[in-house]
Amino acid sequence: MNLTLEQAGALLNKVGYAVTVANQNLRKITKTPYDGYDEIKKVGERWVYGYMVIERTNTPYFQEKKQFSTENEATVYYFLRSLFIHYKDTIVLDFNRKHMIYIDPTVADPDPIYQAFQLAGIPRSKFCFNEPPTNTCMHLEQTAEDKCTISLVVKGKVVRCLPFQDYPWGLSVAYSDTFLLHLFQTKLPKLLQSEGITEELTAQDLDTYLYSYL
Repeated sequence: MNLTLEQAGALLNKVGYAVTVANQNLRKITKTPYDGYDEIKKVGERWVYGYMVIERTNTPYFQEKKQFSTENEATVYYFLRSLFIHYKDTIVLDFNRKHMIYIDPTVADPDPIYQAFQLAGIPRSKFCFNEPPTNTCMHLEQTAEDKCTISLVVKGKVVRCLPFQDYPWGLSVAYSDTFLLHLFQTKLPKLLQSEGITEELTAQDLDTYLYSYL
């Protein structure tokens, strides 16, 4: 994906994730002057992502988290990371509250996940449980009585595989990741088209969207 700072800012503001763009900087707009915020900015010849720590009695300081070689790499990272946060804190959370969905991280039962996906209109094929994946989906495989792995699979190929030492907790994570995968596939292309961006999203874009926090 190719994005300018201005395009990323316009797209995030359009969905309700308030940001500001100025002087080779893209950052979240905070509710009060005492709230910290994350941002990308140019420092010398490189681009960096990090968090501005603001406290009432101390001098604000910047915690650098990640570096990029180009503006586009930094912008795409910030945009997809922010969109993930926004979708999770609004669409997924609102759905769970409305339908009283709770995927208990202490119970090893996938049935509530499938029931929730049916309510949300998410195809069953998006969550592949203990069977070989053949499409783009989240794949959970129980590797022991209390352990599992969760894999992001794109067109049948594993892009990332994460081990979980707690199988029920892995089920809970798989529910959230599958819901967010569905939103990436159904909402993001239309959002991009609203700004005249029609290029195909890649496996790398999806991996960044789901796992920028790692």
